[in-house]
Amino acid sequence: MKYMSKLEKWFLGTVGDDSINAVSSRSGIPAATLWRQAPGNIAPENVAKIARAYDASVIDGLIAQGLLHPQDVDRTLSRDALASASDEDLIQEMADRIKQAPQKSVYNKPISEVSNLDK
Repeated sequence: MKYMSKLEKWFLGTVGDDSINAVSSRSGIPAATLWRQAPGNIAPENVAKIARAYDASVIDGLIAQGLLHPQDVDRTLSRDALASASDEDLIQEMADRIKQAPQKSVYNKPISEVSNLDK
């Protein structure tokens, strides 16, 4: 069995049984370009066009290509979630974390007893 790169697996998983010409027509990528690039050497802008044409994740395609790493996406999602969370949600999350903290945690001490917050 032939080794397939992550990009090849993403491409074949995204387009299914569609021919290169069908993918070209659906994505708007010239067929000659797609014949040269597919399935394992697709330019990032064409990964995005294919993903959008097949209602797939552009991010997953760029991860498969190696241009993005899952950690890049995780950081962005975490920041976006924090930015869009209500104050009530943030306070509740902090309360839940404090409840799960060990008893020796500075969160369980009166502020007058906390001399160094790095502990």
